[in-house]
Amino acid sequence: MRLPFCWALWIGAAIFGCKDKPAVGGARSAASASASAPLVKASPPPACRAIQVRGDVKSAAGAVAVLTPLDGRTWVTLGEGAELAVRHGVSAREFELRGPGRFLPCRGGLEQVLASEGRVKSVPGTGVRPGGEFLIATPLASVSFGDAELEVSVGASSLELELGRGELVTELPPGTSGYPEAGLKAKGRAKLEGAVAPDQLMAGCESAAKDAIEAASRVLSASEKQAMGKAAADQLVVRRRARAVCAIAASGIEREPDPTRKSALEQRLVAAERAWRTVPAR
Repeated sequence: MRLPFCWALWIGAAIFGCKDKPAVGGARSAASASASAPLVKASPPPACRAIQVRGDVKSAAGAVAVLTPLDGRTWVTLGEGAELAVRHGVSAREFELRGPGRFLPCRGGLEQVLASEGRVKSVPGTGVRPGGEFLIATPLASVSFGDAELEVSVGASSLELELGRGELVTELPPGTSGYPEAGLKAKGRAKLEGAVAPDQLMAGCESAAKDAIEAASRVLSASEKQAMGKAAADQLVVRRRARAVCAIAASGIEREPDPTRKSALEQRLVAAERAWRTVPAR
């Protein structure tokens, strides 16, 4: 006779929930002692680590030296001529930052770097794997790639891209001009220009997050398998765009000079990114 699932759970709880009786001589059984031993959890690897430092490189925690862990939450400032080589803690992806500039390497522990100002250079052949993608976000555009030889230079109102090899997926906020209509090809260069308005970039992030929520809802409401498959594919594209647009906003917010306005924008950013990452339940 097959027991109902709820009864099986109750019986299992009754059997395994009982405490072991002491063995002869008051010694506890080996199984009980093993169960009561504290679990030792391995420490997770740092989001990133500095593998080469040259010149004046600082974070809020102080000077950055070789092997300094980078937590993915703290911005790093590089002085004139300074260089910082970084390796991701999980994927071993490597990239280089050059000053003067301000950067957030391995944002949130991801293969992602925000560059408010300064230069970012990829290191081809590192961290490459199926589905692995690196994102560089600036106030004027974001670029993502699996493996590419790329240098990104961010100025006050300009962005220069130099692609040696590989392919890019680019997201441009409103007001940015100069990107080739056919996309940037290998051994090509592009100079983009535009004004950085943190509040407008944040509004774009919130709009993209809303689109992602609506796309996820369409997946849940689809009644046929074919319609659900198309809705799911569309939703992945929309979520990817939301990730890029909000990363652009995050790099632009770092330029906001007013502390009160900056704090308010950062709170909106947290809410928007939580929204587009959330998958609604049926």
